[in-house]
Amino acid sequence: MNKEIDSKEYSGLRTSSLRQIPRWLVMALLLVVVVVLIVVSLLWWKQRRELKQTMTWLENTLKANANASYMKEDRESNFVSVNRFGFVPTAFNGCDIEWRQSETASIIYSSGSKSDPLVKQFSVKVSLSALSSSRVNVKRRPEDLGDVWDVELNGANSAPVIQILGGSFGKEGIPVGKSPFVAIPFTDEQIAKRVSNAFSHAITLCGGKPDLF
Repeated sequence: MNKEIDSKEYSGLRTSSLRQIPRWLVMALLLVVVVVLIVVSLLWWKQRRELKQTMTWLENTLKANANASYMKEDRESNFVSVNRFGFVPTAFNGCDIEWRQSETASIIYSSGSKSDPLVKQFSVKVSLSALSSSRVNVKRRPEDLGDVWDVELNGANSAPVIQILGGSFGKEGIPVGKSPFVAIPFTDEQIAKRVSNAFSHAITLCGGKPDLF
């Protein structure tokens, strides 16, 4: 018949076993833990600093280049179309960002008369961590619309994660809702590509992942 070890005996055995662990081994393990914590902290601060630099560059570049205008001449119809883009960052710190966006189109006829402007404006809110890091695309609009390149931000796996906070398109309202993508127009292809790369980098820093397929 096996003798049962009561709780006091078990506690004594466990304490005795711990005392047998060499002190140098305990100190070495503690040193490893401290080193790991220091490395993790340094990497975290580096990532936060890099994200701040990226978002500051994006905000300044968008202010300077996403507010632009261009003209497109239609010689057959004897008019010139004038388009203006507007971009106003309202919250551009960290991984959760917001902005107001607008696009205005009007026509100037050869007689000098002008059409009433058609204005599209809306507000956007999105968490970069919810976007796809592999699908920040630059797409050129049809040539008949002028030299315009859109930087498209897409939800991861096409999920509708981009919040449209309402707006208007002409006399019609744009309802509040969620979209799987949003496009920011530019009149300079090289700037559009740089903005695309910066957004992709920021999405990765915020924990965004590439699409599964």
